[in-house]
Amino acid sequence: MNEREVKDGTVYVVLGWIFFGLSFLFIPILFGAGAFIMGFLVYKKRSQTHGVVLMVMSVVGVVLGMLIGFIVGATMLA
Repeated sequence: MNEREVKDGTVYVVLGWIFFGLSFLFIPILFGAGAFIMGFLVYKKRSQTHGVVLMVMSVVGVVLGMLIGFIVGATMLA
């Protein structure tokens, strides 16, 4: 693995975790999908374990982000 591939993999990791964090607050489906895609790219280019963890956490982020949105929306209507 050359230095260029390692740098590309690092960018995918950082973007994946940023998208995961954003999926809790803003548009969970969009940012969760972005985190999942970055996790897949990490799985292919850098580390299989880290890629799988990122993909699983992105799904968790989508579910929790949607639940948080539902709860906040329901309290605003009440």
